[in-house]
Amino acid sequence: HGTQISSQVDFVHFHNCIEIAFLEKGTMTWNLENKIYQLYPGDMCFLPPFFTHASFFPPQETEDVLCHYIFFNPEELLAPLYPNGLPQDFFWYRYTDFPKILPAETFVQEKILLQNIIKEFSCQNTYYRSIIMGLVQNLMIHLYRRYKNHPISTQNNHTLALLFPAISHMNSEYYHNIDPKISAQLCGLSTHQYIEKFRECFQQTPRQYLYVIRVRKACQLLTSTEESILDIA
Repeated sequence: HGTQISSQVDFVHFHNCIEIAFLEKGTMTWNLENKIYQLYPGDMCFLPPFFTHASFFPPQETEDVLCHYIFFNPEELLAPLYPNGLPQDFFWYRYTDFPKILPAETFVQEKILLQNIIKEFSCQNTYYRSIIMGLVQNLMIHLYRRYKNHPISTQNNHTLALLFPAISHMNSEYYHNIDPKISAQLCGLSTHQYIEKFRECFQQTPRQYLYVIRVRKACQLLTSTEESILDIA
């Protein structure tokens, strides 16, 4: 779980788990696989694993943006409740073509569940983890009931999967100057094919993506260590 108060532009990326964003204050713009959406207070954004996206925090005249983020893998989080494995219904997000933006006025119960998850995580009272597991289970069931009759997703993740070896290499070796020829070889592509497919998925070049990884790592070090700015640079 994380909270962000900011005025900034994110970069196109994805996660290997579910991400839920809950906007408490201000307005946001989201780029969801090259489609633009607006979020308003109380709205939620539910993103399945490996779904490319970016968020924008426009400068606010009278208020900041306050957005809460929740990241989780249902199979890991709910494992104590299902020792024999989760029911397949809990994986509806893997195969269902569903809207990723959940407006507050329509998803009232889901909004209440998310607010309670955020509250429990913030307070961390006795047995808060058990309560959060129950709330997440409840949330996944609510969404399954809404989307169980939606059509099967036709999303093609082939290109993104093809780039995984290069992306993994960049995330572990970001402090080196990475030759795109080597990254292309890791993916079994020519350099030209690699760069074109990378642009297709992330709307930026591999070099630009590498710079963003470095800046993000620097931000992490600045906020979590005592290292000097010079050493981090």
